[in-house]
Amino acid sequence: MKALLRQPIALVLLDIRMPGMDGFETAAHIRRLDQTRNVPIIFLTGADDDAGYAFRGYATGAADYVTKPFAPWVLRAKVSVFLDLYRTGREVERLRAEIQELRRRVGPEA
Repeated sequence: MKALLRQPIALVLLDIRMPGMDGFETAAHIRRLDQTRNVPIIFLTGADDDAGYAFRGYATGAADYVTKPFAPWVLRAKVSVFLDLYRTGREVERLRAEIQELRRRVGPEA
């Protein structure tokens, strides 16, 4: 959670079964904070292939849900998609700021 607040994060890979706070609780905390609300979460779990876990994961705000064992290439492909979306979003924000700066310099009549 501290890392999420210190720097921009493109994606969270989160196990459901963790000591102390489980993945569902952690995801709920991530979703509560304004600065982390939109960070995509992929749940990874060795939990039984129980539809209830998957439902709870998506209801908590997961972008995806992967059960173990999984093919590494599948996880890499999913992560790659989210990284591309993150980079594209950052580029859109950079261009938006650049356009606003140009409008400010030129003035309202341009």
